[in-house]
Amino acid sequence: MAMEMRIEDGLLCPRVVCDVCTKPIAERARGNVLWERGSEAELHFTHKRCYQAFKATYGPHYQWQDLTAFLFYLANNTGFDAADGRKAAGVMSLGVLPT
Repeated sequence: MAMEMRIEDGLLCPRVVCDVCTKPIAERARGNVLWERGSEAELHFTHKRCYQAFKATYGPHYQWQDLTAFLFYLANNTGFDAADGRKAAGVMSLGVLPT
């Protein structure tokens, strides 16, 4: 499942979802990102508590990274700017597409 958009209190909210228990990973410090070792591959997301169940299902050949570190690298690799992010999020919450 990995990521989804949910409606909460009338607002669209992006969520990272655990591929094992299918519940949202609400705290980044409690999540992992996994991918098949040695390849450019699909990403999987799990709660840290669900990691052993993931390994039992998919096997031990997956590398992992803490979700906090992954989000940092993703932001860096996409040129994320916090001020621009706040501005875009504010515009999106009004239901207006950014230009």
